[in-house]
Amino acid sequence: MKTKYLLIAPLLSCLFACANAATVSYSFDTLFSNDPVAPDAPGPWLQMTTTDTIANEVTLTFTALNLTDPEHVTDWYINVDPSLDLNLLTFTVNSVTGTFANPSIAKLQNGHIADSAGLYDVHFSFSTSGSNGGSNRFTDNDSLTYTVAYSGAGTFNSSSFSFLGAPNDQLAYGPYITGARILSTGANDLGGAWVAPIPEPSVTLYSVLALGFAAGLRRRR
Repeated sequence: MKTKYLLIAPLLSCLFACANAATVSYSFDTLFSNDPVAPDAPGPWLQMTTTDTIANEVTLTFTALNLTDPEHVTDWYINVDPSLDLNLLTFTVNSVTGTFANPSIAKLQNGHIADSAGLYDVHFSFSTSGSNGGSNRFTDNDSLTYTVAYSGAGTFNSSSFSFLGAPNDQLAYGPYITGARILSTGANDLGGAWVAPIPEPSVTLYSVLALGFAAGLRRRR
């Protein structure tokens, strides 16, 4: 019996060491704005995932899940915990799947309007160029992961992006935690759609696994 617990102890140690780690996922399956033209395929069309890595550092991943050529993402908006200083956030490209051009990034608290769904803190602007067959566009199966680091005081983790946008005078929808714009939808590829994740978000905590494992041990004893 003692040998069994000696073998289990390292596993429990790992599980509880990860107890504060989390992955937060947002699936974009809801349309907003006036007269949106939905993408051809059913949602969710996009996904955003934030994952804890080390202290004051997370990965942020944008993925196009279910778009049909030539549908592509032009704009993606996110929010950050308002107690944090946006100027102390750095976004470094970690990995890329696809041939798209990396987006430009603009940071300003409540400084970016996502249609009529409020104000957002960070705006990722993707290429809309149709040259070279649209190879610079962010489209189906493309994925972009950033390492996001925070150099200031306070708590920064995967939940630091789970904040609603601020309302403004034009607010008709939302505000949402995050939103994105997809173009070239519908007949003749002339439509467009603003999309957001609702309900939001889903969270996977390693602590759930750790607690469940510990409870199982107690029952066995």
